[in-house]
Amino acid sequence: MNRNFRNAFTLSEVLITIGLIAVVAAFTIPTLAKNYQYHIFSGLIKKTFYQLEDASLSVIAEENVPYNDSNSSPVGGFYWTSAATTTPADLKAFLSKYFKFVKDCSDSDGKCFAKKYKTQSGIDAKGSTGKYVVGQYFGLTDSGVGLCASYNNSNNRMSIFIDVNGPKPPNIVGIDAYAVSITDDGHVVDYNTDKSAEQCGVLTDATASHYGTYAGGCIKKLIQNNWKIK
Repeated sequence: MNRNFRNAFTLSEVLITIGLIAVVAAFTIPTLAKNYQYHIFSGLIKKTFYQLEDASLSVIAEENVPYNDSNSSPVGGFYWTSAATTTPADLKAFLSKYFKFVKDCSDSDGKCFAKKYKTQSGIDAKGSTGKYVVGQYFGLTDSGVGLCASYNNSNNRMSIFIDVNGPKPPNIVGIDAYAVSITDDGHVVDYNTDKSAEQCGVLTDATASHYGTYAGGCIKKLIQNNWKIK
């Protein structure tokens, strides 16, 4: 009796299988990589957010005065009530309470922050000053997070720009780039508290001063999404 046994795949079958695997991988691997990257970013911004809040609350508790004290009392080693009396060294001294800095930078050297930022919709996030990030102290932490701190005369608060990935891409507002403010009672809030989560990355003012103008609402959006970037 004649019996035919088929013990192996033909070359064409192998090639077809490899092709199908390649097609599936081409669609799934980039998505998995992006989701993993976003997971890392969300963890870093959450950690940075609460480190900033712990630092400001501890300063208030230690000095027993609000940081926006009307008598211009020094809090945490510097004055919080005037940009003229707040130096980059003062701001670094405050942030160093909870962050370890490995590098000091300028606003345009591309070492702590990127030289260009955009929104999630691809809009250039440069301000009317020609700069994306504006501040007095720029530093890079041992976690690779870029921090830029300054005294904001418009609301008498400390403003802090955050890039959880430092100068590395993607450099997108609401993904790895954020901006926050510290309130009178030491809590960290969205840079622009008037903007809703839905307005993250949207220019609602007449002009942008820096990427922080676009970043309003992005922290709210993150918190609403349980610190998950979407």
